[in-house]
Amino acid sequence: MYVIYNSNGEVVLSEETERPLKISMLNDDVVDIEIGLGTGLSKHTYYSVSKDVFSQEFTYVLASFHEMISYIDVPFEKPFENRRVIVQNIFDKSLFYEEYQLNFSKIDTPVIQAEFLENATLLQLTYLCGESQAETSITLNLSK
Repeated sequence: MYVIYNSNGEVVLSEETERPLKISMLNDDVVDIEIGLGTGLSKHTYYSVSKDVFSQEFTYVLASFHEMISYIDVPFEKPFENRRVIVQNIFDKSLFYEEYQLNFSKIDTPVIQAEFLENATLLQLTYLCGESQAETSITLNLSK
């Protein structure tokens, strides 16, 4: 069982789980609640103490920084062909939301490393690309 409190010490979330659980602070304000789903996959839910708000659930998280997150969106139809990298504000995608289509290799976890840089104005990705699974690096400019 785990319990999340707001800044007034009141319980805002109390749940039980049999799954592996990791609770950490993304920064001074944002709590990252990570629950393992098996085979290296987890779901993340974030809680902003100052805003007293929870995020949606995210899976396939690549990187997070302050209130920014990057993750792979895996659609039900043709999941290997139509995967996209989504970068958005964790709590309000109207503040920032971008999609990037990359030539991922057709394997379960094509991203080797992901990191926000320059105060989350850049996202650097290293991933396996195409049929040859060539290791490729790209830096996405998020400050459009």
